[in-house]
Amino acid sequence: MKYLLLTLVLSVITFGKSQELNCQAKNAQYVGVHFGPTTGMGVSYRLFKNKTGFQATALGYKHATYIDFNTGLSLIHKLVSKKNVDFISYLGSRFTYKEEKVLSLTSDNEDIIIKTLQEWRINTSLGLGLQLRIFNHLEFSFQVGYALFNANGQRTLIKNNKFQRFIDHPGNPWTMVTGEIGLYYKINRQK
Repeated sequence: MKYLLLTLVLSVITFGKSQELNCQAKNAQYVGVHFGPTTGMGVSYRLFKNKTGFQATALGYKHATYIDFNTGLSLIHKLVSKKNVDFISYLGSRFTYKEEKVLSLTSDNEDIIIKTLQEWRINTSLGLGLQLRIFNHLEFSFQVGYALFNANGQRTLIKNNKFQRFIDHPGNPWTMVTGEIGLYYKINRQK
């Protein structure tokens, strides 16, 4: 009876350790850069557990009287995994905040005041993509989806936006096809 109990305990411990090692081997962490109008632009971090992953992307800067900050969050699921490529689906959202201080005349045109303009925008998308592995530790991600831009209905107030030359945001939500790309380095490489 003692031997049976000892064998059972050792089997459970061994099985538990082997499952723990298998789970660790399926986890992957990445750092990189990402550009996506609905998943964020800037420095990015990815964490995958088995087939499901989470991505966080952020970038911000301040120049004189102008602030621009964006952050994106995405949920990624690997639909099909092969040796050097994964076919994925994703759901992403991006939050942007812009602030600019401008000089403005009062209503009676007698005084100049400093006015602070602020914009908040939320963009979200759902789509499919490919993740291509290069040299076992680099990964290139390309995603295409359908997006809802300006979900909160923010009017364009700040004209100091470099992208303003290409798109004038209407004051209501709008939809269109979107594309996202990223380059990632795997920081927990398996040997």
